[in-house]
This record gives sequence, C-alpha cells and structure tokens, in this order.
Amino acid sequence: MESRNKFKKTHKTTPLSDHETITVTHPFLPYSGKQYCLIGKLNSGGKEKLLCLDSNNKEVVIPIEYTNLKKEEFFQKQANERCDFRYEDLLNLAGLLEEIRKSV
Repeated sequence: MESRNKFKKTHKTTPLSDHETITVTHPFLPYSGKQYCLIGKLNSGGKEKLLCLDSNNKEVVIPIEYTNLKKEEFFQKQANERCDFRYEDLLNLAGLLEEIRKSV
C-alpha cells in the first residue's frame, strides 16, 4: 500500500528572524484593516503568500497582494499615488468602450 504522503503538497517556507506586523489592505475583505504577526513567506504555484498568526495564535495564509507588503507596480509608483487605476486596466477599459462605440 502506498503512503498518502506522496500526494501531499509541499511548500517552500522562508523563515523570518524578526517578526513583523502586516495589515490586510484589500478593501473588499471582511478582515480588511486587521493586523497579523508575520512568521514566514510561502511560494505556492508561483504565487507569493504570507504565513501569519492571528490574535488566537492560529496560523493563517494570506496572499501578499492583499496586504501592505504587496509590490508596488511601476506605473503606480510613477503616478505617486495620484492614480487609482492600473495602466493595464485603463487600456482594457478603453478597448471595451471602443467596442461599444462601434456597435452603436
């Protein structure tokens, strides 16, 4: 009989020596604004995630893009927080508006 361990997913965890507090910044999550103790970073399927402890010392995994540690996009950095939209999203919107204009 084969071991079940063969089918378990493994994740590479980067241990952190200094624990820091992260904040959930995604506006549509019910726990937006909540803070967690960061204990490690995971890389799962090319997606970077954070391993954290909640107020009950329970481990939770949060995608990095939902926190204050998300990587700043070049356009947003150049816009100096004066733009609420990403460049790619504006291009997609312009394309959709053009399609609507042509169909009318």
